[in-house]
Order: sequence, then C-alpha cells, then structure tokens
Amino acid sequence: DFLLRTSVCPEAVGQTLLVADNEPVTVGEFVRAIAVAAHRSTRVISVPNPLLRLALAAIGKGADVARLTQPFEIRAVEARTRLGWVPPHSMHDELAWTLRVAVRSPWSA
Repeated sequence: DFLLRTSVCPEAVGQTLLVADNEPVTVGEFVRAIAVAAHRSTRVISVPNPLLRLALAAIGKGADVARLTQPFEIRAVEARTRLGWVPPHSMHDELAWTLRVAVRSPWSA
C-alpha cells in the first residue's frame, strides 16, 4: 500500500520516507505474533532485565539490552503527514497474510 501511494504521489519524489505499523512492539511480542500467525506455539522466556544485562555484558553485548526489551519504534511521521498514509492493516493481519502467501509460493522452501 505504501509503495503504491509513493508511486503516484508527487510529494514522495526525492524523499526518504520510513514506513511503520501503528503500534510499537517488543522483540518478544513480535515473536509471539509470528507464532500466532503461523498457528504455532512458542515459548518466550521472560528474563529479568538485570540478569539479561549481566549475561549480555559477559559476552560483550551489554548495550543490546534495550534493543531486546524495549518496543521497536520507527517514527514514520513524515510518511503520514506528507503523504497522508496510514497502514491499512494491523501488524497481526499482515503477518498472517504474509505467511499464507509464503506457503503458497513456489519459491518457498
């Protein structure tokens, strides 16, 4: 939908625009949403932040705690204001559609 909008909207010419869903999600929420869309069960283990920070620091990845625990947010304000674009479907609906299409695809493994 976004690509179609940018292809016909003169305000998009020469612009670098970010696209994002309406709601920010954490890595765990995204993994759960993929599992639901795929009709699979998942086990996401909650690890207290201090323990996660300690474990990641031990392997030199201490700065990654926020990336794993905080919602992933892309600020798509420019696309929304300049083009008047909003995602026509929820992340959950799009994941389900993507998985249905991928399963039917002759190129899927």
